[in-house]
Formats: sequence, C-alpha cells, structure tokens
Amino acid sequence: MQARLKGLTFAGWSRVLPVCAVTMLIASVALAQDVVAYRFSPTHGGIAAGGIQMPVAMYWRYTASPAPQNPAAPAIVGNTIYYACRDRFYALDAETGRVIWRYPTDQPLNAQFRTTPAVADGIIYVGATDSNLYALSATTGKVLWTFRAQGAILSHPTVVNDVVYFGSADGRVYAINAKTGEPIWRGGFRTLDAVNGAVAVADDMVYFISADQTLYAAAAPTGLLLWRMRLPGTLYALSPVVADRNVYVVASNVLYVLQARSGRQLWARTLSDDIVTEPVAGNSMIYVLTRDGRVWAFDNTGKLLWNTKEPVFTNQVVAPPTLAGNVLVIGTTRGGIYGLDASNGNVLWKYLLQSSSSTPERPTFTDITAPPVVANGTLYIVSDDGSLTAFRADAPDSIPPTITELEPTRGIAMSGAPPIRFRALISDDGSGIRTDSIQFFLDDKPVKYEFDLAKGEITYLWGTKEASATPTGQEGGAATVRPLADGRHTVKVVAEDWRGNRTEYTWSFIVDNTLRKRPATTQPRTQPGAPGVPGGLGGRRGGGGFPGGRDDGY
Repeated sequence: MQARLKGLTFAGWSRVLPVCAVTMLIASVALAQDVVAYRFSPTHGGIAAGGIQMPVAMYWRYTASPAPQNPAAPAIVGNTIYYACRDRFYALDAETGRVIWRYPTDQPLNAQFRTTPAVADGIIYVGATDSNLYALSATTGKVLWTFRAQGAILSHPTVVNDVVYFGSADGRVYAINAKTGEPIWRGGFRTLDAVNGAVAVADDMVYFISADQTLYAAAAPTGLLLWRMRLPGTLYALSPVVADRNVYVVASNVLYVLQARSGRQLWARTLSDDIVTEPVAGNSMIYVLTRDGRVWAFDNTGKLLWNTKEPVFTNQVVAPPTLAGNVLVIGTTRGGIYGLDASNGNVLWKYLLQSSSSTPERPTFTDITAPPVVANGTLYIVSDDGSLTAFRADAPDSIPPTITELEPTRGIAMSGAPPIRFRALISDDGSGIRTDSIQFFLDDKPVKYEFDLAKGEITYLWGTKEASATPTGQEGGAATVRPLADGRHTVKVVAEDWRGNRTEYTWSFIVDNTLRKRPATTQPRTQPGAPGVPGGLGGRRGGGGFPGGRDDGY
C-alpha cells in the first residue's frame, strides 16, 4: 500500500475503497445499463442509455499489457466488463476491476484483438488481426467457435436478430449466424478495398464504408446492394451512423446527411476544418468535432445550434465522442478527457490521464483511442498503455493535489541575477487539477505563470522584465528587473482539485549575489506532433498514483 493511494493496489488492478460499497453494488444491479455494441447500439449513434454527473474522480484502474492505438472500447453486461487489450481478452468485475477470467488463459494470442466486443445471449464476439472472429462464452471465456475471413478483422462486430455483421481487411462484409458461425451471405459482400469500420444495422438494412471511398447500403437478410454513394476527400471516420431515419457520414470537412432508405442527400454542412471522427447522432441532435479543436452542435435539419468559438482541445482526437445525458465526453491523444455541457459546449470537467508507468519525476503519456463508455453512472476510459480506468461522481476523493518543487531546489544558495526559472509539478490522482484555482507567489506577490498540462508543470521566469499579475495569471504591469536581494526568498504554489481539495505548498531559497550566476536549465524538447494540452487538465499522475502493475503472464 502506498501513502497517497486512495484505495488498494493489487497485481494488475487498483481500487478506490467505496464509502457505501454494498449500497452501490445493489444500485448498480438494479439500474444496470448494458453496453453490448460499439457506441451503444447497432446504429452506432454514440448515445449512452444513462447520464454521468460531473465532475468525476478515479474509482479504479486495471492495467494489462500496452496496446498502442487500441480502438476497442469495453462492453458491459450486468456487473461484468468485457475488455479487449492487445493479445488477450478480459472479463472484469465492474465494481472493483478484478479479473474474472481471461482468454487465452496461458500463452497470449499470436495476434491482437482490435475491436469493441459485441455481446448477445451469453456470447461475446470479437475480431482479431489473425483474420478470425472469435465467439467466446461470456461466463467462462471458452471459445465456442471461430469464423475465418481472408484478412484482419478491425471492424467492430454488430449483432442483430442472431446475425453478426462485420467487415474485414479483405474488402468484404460478412453476415454469419451468431449461434453457429455459419455464413448467411455466401462469400460476403465484396468491395474494392478494406472495410475496417463498424457495420451499422437499422430496419433490415446494413450500412458500411469501404476504403474504396464508398458508402454502401445493402439488404440485411440477403446482402444485396440497395444503393451506394461515392465519398470525396479524406475519410477519417470509417463507420456510418444511423439515427432519425437518416445516415450520417463525414468526409474531410463535410458532414453529409442522407435518407436511410434511398440514399438521397438531405443536406450537408461544410465546416472550418476536417471532421476527425464519427459524429454523435440521435434524439434529433448531431455533434461533430473538427481538427481545430472545436465542437459543433446541429439539429437534424442541419441548423447550427452552437459551436465553441475557441478550441476546446489541441491534441488530436482519434476516437468518437460519447453523449451521456447532457454531458458530451471527449478523449484525446496524450490522455486528455473532457466533459462538456451538451447544451452549450461549456467545459464541466477536464482531466489528464497519464500512463500507468508515470511518476511525478518522469511523467509519461498515453493516448485515448477508443470511444468513452458510460454505464450505471460510471465513465470507462481505455488508454493505449493497456489501462481501463473507471471514474465516478461518488468516488472518494479527499486528498488534495500534490505539488513538488523543481527549481530552485529547496534551501539552495544562489545568485539573484536574472533570468531565474521557477518550476513545480502539480498532480492529482483523483478528480484532477482545476487550473483556474492555481496561484503562484514569489515573496507573497502573485506573478504571471505558465502551466503546461501535458507535463503538469507550472513555470515562472524572473527575467529582464517582470510582469506582476493577479492570482489567475492576468498581466498587471511590467518594470525593469534588478537582481533579487540577498537573503531568504519564498515561493508558494496554491492549487485545488475538482472536489475543492486545496493545497498550499511553500519552499524557500537563499540569494547570495556574491555567488556566480548558475547556468540556465535546459528544458527537454516537446515530442514533435504532440503539443501540450492547454487550459487545465488534471490528474497528472493517473497511472503513477494507481500503478496497478501488470497482468501476470507478461
């Protein structure tokens, strides 16, 4: 057990101790909201059955083997989570994160599971890069049957009326019997390139996108082509969405809306930048994300209801967002998680999930490349360090953020000649840092600081010009800087998390201007293509505070 851990840590998983575990367990059973398909339904609209209250805090975290760019979100049935991670498939207890079973039980699979599982009638369906669709027993993990395609299966399977629909890198879409694995469409539906997105199913029709730049609609019982549409530009989102009897697809910076039965275009909207994922669509609403970090909301007639004027995020979004009640949940590369008010785009909560191998001294990063999942008041996030992390609004979080000084070192004697760099790390394992609460003081005077969310690092440079500031970092004025006076000087950093837990951390150093000026600290260069997240994500040590270890057998 670690001193700051908000729960217990075991091999491969970590758990926050609930205050009312029995009550919550009974409630979770009574209010079970199963998630049995990619993006919650066969139409892949991205709308959860229940809502999520913000802000949330980390509840538990399970860590398996690293799985770079893992696109597989978990499925949830009752109190069991089904989780595909690299070369194993897991069943976890939804209340604790404990492993119930795993497949394979001994040696890892000589392939990778890369799809969100579908669950129906006690059977789990999951695709792998060895060209097999696996049917596993939901209770034991035993293989019931496999179906072999001619290429890797990266298409999330969809089950409707005892039929499993999925695409393959061999350019075909398959329909097979969910009980036996026998093909229903003889030879599958052939396209000219890989079909790696999910197949949407609605009203006896199936919809899918091939890398040949075409959206296809076929009859679900027979696989006969009904209509198709050539998509121009670049395809970032490979899965069509069906809602309100319409089909929603994106290509480059255009959102297309088609009549589901005929394929007739109803309307299209051209946005300021490329649309990077599938939209959220349903209940007469559509939400899309663009590469410039903005979020757009339309009604199902194409009327713009609102859009964020400034970027909400700058790190890349790979996975589509999720709508849970009135909260739009977005995950980004480098661990950013955002909860937005779906009625206006206001940020309700934001968090930075670090890799499970992260420490305060050596923070490392992980990408969120699978859609967020919300069920039974819990937010589940898959990150490509191999972790599945659960967040809840009622998860205990009474521990304030941790602040560690980096420069100047506590008690050091140094010259007061400018420039002098001041640095500290701020982290919070539970609900994350609320950055509008951060204050930085030098000798009890608020100063203008910078906060790098990707590192959890606050910095202030005493240079040739000193900008006095309010505690929120707004510039107040400038004047020529003289060396700091001889004697003891104090630095204070104040921060709160989203639960209002507050930390004030003070350290001091000594200025002796007879000493030679120290050389400036060389800052490590930011990894190209992965800029820091602006604005204030929290929970910098997500994995470091909840190490979880690795699943035995790796």
